[in-house]
Amino acid sequence: MERFYHYLSLMYQNVRLLHHTSEYIRSFLAGGLYKLLVDWTQEKFTATPEELAELLSVGGEALQERFIK
Repeated sequence: MERFYHYLSLMYQNVRLLHHTSEYIRSFLAGGLYKLLVDWTQEKFTATPEELAELLSVGGEALQERFIK
């Protein structure tokens, strides 16, 4: 999980949401994405990558509205 969090942080260096939020929010995002990927593989990839991307997009927008002023 720590390695995943590290690489996720590197990947999102230019994302506004992660620059302006606390360490807790970044941990929340990393944990949620990790769990989503674990569940997706256990469910034999029943959702499409596009469906997962849409879920992440909607969730990211909601977090941004809540925590970015």
